[in-house]
Amino acid sequence: MDDISRSTDYPSRAATPGLQAVFVYGTLLRGHRNHGWLAGARFLGRGCLGGAVLYDLGPFPMAVEMDGCFPVASPSASASPSSPTPSTENGVIHGEVYAVNEAQLGDLDRLEGVPRLYRRQRLVLLDGREVWVYLGRARQVRHVAPIPDGRWRGPRQSRGTRRSPVTPLALSGWLALGLGFMPSPVHADSRHDCQLWRGSSGSHRAIVGNRLGAEHLLTKDHKLAQTPTDQPVALYRRSDLERLCRGY
Repeated sequence: MDDISRSTDYPSRAATPGLQAVFVYGTLLRGHRNHGWLAGARFLGRGCLGGAVLYDLGPFPMAVEMDGCFPVASPSASASPSSPTPSTENGVIHGEVYAVNEAQLGDLDRLEGVPRLYRRQRLVLLDGREVWVYLGRARQVRHVAPIPDGRWRGPRQSRGTRRSPVTPLALSGWLALGLGFMPSPVHADSRHDCQLWRGSSGSHRAIVGNRLGAEHLLTKDHKLAQTPTDQPVALYRRSDLERLCRGY
């Protein structure tokens, strides 16, 4: 097997024009809070990714390679399924496939925090389709529980479990990536905040927008930017906030 990180990691922007398939398995799924980012994308059906484990980070999941057994996409890949049959119940991730254009793919990269939080890699699903997949790294999930059946059903808070979605030990992986924050659960009043953001202006709009961006883990316009409390400024792109609020 070739070194996956060397041979199949791609830049955050697609190099070829036209529509490309992307496999989603978390908050981008239909019925979940970030599905609005796929507005206008063509639904290509459900799909399954083999050789991977899905981990529950609370507000969102993360897919990680299982013992180097990913089916790697290549220019000469055949149309027939080439994935190994997973040996454990954690070996398959269930999701949906969408056709997106280059601009949409770039938007998804910003949402997923490529390359600091996720990396985008081209892989082969169990049915032989080549797709882009957003993957995490093993060190990010060392102390996080896997999802046994590979199906993400939503934030743990909404499923009636404890509020703390990520254990303190799990922060070691986040901090290794230079992330100075801990993912927080999605607040139940996101709909209200979106309404406030749409109807406000000036400093108040910046405050509400920054709160929404932080809660939903959007990528800051300037990665290290912070806003002074006496004169708040917008840290997140207006287009990203508008896309987020479409779901509310």
